[in-house]
Amino acid sequence: MFLQRAQHVAATEVDSVLAFLDRYESDIRRQLNALDTVLGGIRELPGMHVFALNDAMLERSVELSVGELSHLQPFDQAVLAAILVRAEQLRAGGEEDIVFCELDSDLQPWDRYGAAKVALASRYEQSGVWVYRDFEFSGPEPPPHWSKPIE
Repeated sequence: MFLQRAQHVAATEVDSVLAFLDRYESDIRRQLNALDTVLGGIRELPGMHVFALNDAMLERSVELSVGELSHLQPFDQAVLAAILVRAEQLRAGGEEDIVFCELDSDLQPWDRYGAAKVALASRYEQSGVWVYRDFEFSGPEPPPHWSKPIE
C-alpha cells in the first residue's frame, strides 16, 4: 500500500523534501564542526572545571552497574560516579557546599511525585552532594544540617 502511494508523489514534492533534508544535513554538519569551539568556551567559564574520568571514577561506575543502581544507563552511571567521587575528593580537600544541578530525571534523587529514590539519594548523601533540579538553585532546599563533612 505504501509503495503505491509513493509512486504518486509529485516531482516537486520530492525536490522540496530533498532540499529540506540537504539544509538539515548542512546545519547538523555546521553544528558538529562548531562543537569543539563550544566545548572549549565552556571550559573557559569562571568556576568551570572540566575533568576526565579517573581510575576511582571508573571503578565506582563499575560498582554502580551491578548494585541497586544497575538500572541506570552506562552513561548515567559514569556521570554519577564522576560526581560522587569528585565530591568526595573536594570534601577531603576542605570544601563543604557541594551541589549538583541535574535536569535528567534518571539522576535526580526523587521521582516525578517528589518521593525519594532511596538508593540514589543515599549515594548523594554519603558523598556529601546536594542535588538541585535546575541550574537556578530553585529547589529543593537543603536541610539546615546539610553542610556537614563526610565521616
